[in-house]
Amino acid sequence: MRILFVADEEDKYLWDYYRPGCIGKVDLILSAGDLKGQYLSF
Repeated sequence: MRILFVADEEDKYLWDYYRPGCIGKVDLILSAGDLKGQYLSF
């Protein structure tokens, strides 16, 4: 199982340079903190 864990701070790099597939297959996303839903769904 591959887990992507994100917390607290939105990273500008993700918004500007993310390419679909660069992270690979993720089975579960765990979010700790107060990230916006829009950021998580992106």
